[in-house]
Amino acid sequence: MLMSVSGIYAGTVQITNGSFHTGGVSIQVQTYTLNSNNEEVKYEDEVVMPSDIISFIPKIENNGDSCFVRAHIFYINENIDASDYITGMSSDWEKRGEYYYYKKPLNEGETLKLFDTLEIPSNIYEIINGEKIKIDIIADVVQEKNFEPDYEKSDPWNGVVPVKSVNTKYDIDTNTNSNITIRYENGANEDIEIPSNFFEDMKRIMPGDSYSSSLKIKNTNKKGAKYYFKCNIEDKDESIKELLNNLELEITNEKGQVLYNDKVKNNENILLGEFNKGEEGKLDFKIKVSNQLTNQYANLNEKLNYVFSVDYEKIYTENNNVVNLDKTNPQTGDKINVAMTIFLISAIGLIIVLILDYREKRNIE
Repeated sequence: MLMSVSGIYAGTVQITNGSFHTGGVSIQVQTYTLNSNNEEVKYEDEVVMPSDIISFIPKIENNGDSCFVRAHIFYINENIDASDYITGMSSDWEKRGEYYYYKKPLNEGETLKLFDTLEIPSNIYEIINGEKIKIDIIADVVQEKNFEPDYEKSDPWNGVVPVKSVNTKYDIDTNTNSNITIRYENGANEDIEIPSNFFEDMKRIMPGDSYSSSLKIKNTNKKGAKYYFKCNIEDKDESIKELLNNLELEITNEKGQVLYNDKVKNNENILLGEFNKGEEGKLDFKIKVSNQLTNQYANLNEKLNYVFSVDYEKIYTENNNVVNLDKTNPQTGDKINVAMTIFLISAIGLIIVLILDYREKRNIE
């Protein structure tokens, strides 16, 4: 039997610690986590790192009439499929299009768990570009009475649209430091190991301050590589970019060689070194703030972007065609055979010379 949409009580709750009522439908959404004692407690903001798997348990509590539930999970951005990063979802949830549908009715007083854990992508810094991780969970409910979902269809709820939405977003903090943004280009994150406290103490720069930090580079690729660093300020106000003219940067390698010692130039690449396959090293960074820095720049350091990139070696001919991608030319069987042939020819020639010389000496005698 077909039913009119207007005859259905439906509502939406979106990660909020309040509740929403419409008609006989009433749900509440709370998010929990497991503490060190494996006890379920309310989730609070925590600092996370790439590849972390955190206990993150959204629950939907039904305070009204029996209903059906569906959920939409928006994780980080529209290009991310949340299902790749969540675990612990019951088989009673079925995904259709953008929604997860719970196939059983949720009775009054019952609580429904959405999932157990949330994984932080390993390349999160590249994805969020210094922003916080955003997870947006929308729970839609529709009355069970006189309503029968069809899970064989792409839209099991037959076009029913919730009548109201409470729009509250949920943020998860990442350990990108509140004052700087670290970005990788060309896959540099595979080879560059930056500690979580990289220039962590640059909270509020002051005239005469100095800061130190370090990182490690290991070329894990099959080719030689050049690694670069640049610092920029993404702001339309050119006067703000003058902050970099008040910062002196020194970069040295573990051998004590100075790789760079000059003002920080906006958006200009600095070569950190050339590394062969498997080669690794540690680099030390020092930033000194000019004594002439004025209060105009006191809180602008959070606009700094630290960008690391890699350029794998390419050797070109005059026609700009790549002829070799490695620093070393591999030995082949053909080359060995040629070398052996040259050696044999030389040896035969030497023997002939010795024989001739021997004969000449006998004739003289």
